[in-house]
Amino acid sequence: MNTIIDGLHVLITWGGRKRLCLSARPFGVVALLGGTFAAPASLSLSAAGGDGLLGGGEVLQLVDSPCSEMHVRVVSLQVCQALGFVHSHGIVHRDVKAENIVFSGRGVEVKLIDFGLAGFEADDEEMMKRCGSPGYIAPEVIGGERCSFVADIFGLGVVTYLLIAGQLPFPGKTMEDILKKNIRCQVRFEDDIWFGLEEARSFVMSLLAKDVNSRPAAGEVWRHPWLACLLTEG
Repeated sequence: MNTIIDGLHVLITWGGRKRLCLSARPFGVVALLGGTFAAPASLSLSAAGGDGLLGGGEVLQLVDSPCSEMHVRVVSLQVCQALGFVHSHGIVHRDVKAENIVFSGRGVEVKLIDFGLAGFEADDEEMMKRCGSPGYIAPEVIGGERCSFVADIFGLGVVTYLLIAGQLPFPGKTMEDILKKNIRCQVRFEDDIWFGLEEARSFVMSLLAKDVNSRPAAGEVWRHPWLACLLTEG
């Protein structure tokens, strides 16, 4: 049985479990919701992971193979558009990381997957829960403050940094080390990596802003010159 709820396509399966598929254009970005969380009107949404559904591999493979700045731009723009669509429906992903961005198998088209930690931004109790993947978590979330849409933007900043630099911005030998650096949010841009990439650096810095109010919303991210050129070319 299929139905449309507030513009979202919901595939209802037996046993009271449901799979939700969000589609965004123009890049054919598809976000598959995974996990279970409370939804309006007692709608329960549960997870369908990417395995078996998406066959192109994780974007992490770009770290280990030759990758141009343009490749990273295209990936970042698509994730930004997917987040804009998800956020427009009141949902915060809360685990945006390289492992949750996969290639669809069609060129550089990517998909955002695994909404196992997702929640509705309007749910104050849910947004106070600390969750995510160390190294990608927004500092305010680690500090016990309320999570919001821009926490996902921080995760996108980490992914973009990783794809360009080949390493995470908050490395550490232990989980404690990573979290300490993560919450301090002191990002280093090595000259031998970032030389000549001033716009990319500016883009990443804006997304990794420690101040929540300084971090752009998904609808504003694509206006940065580093991404905006993709929407004006051709």
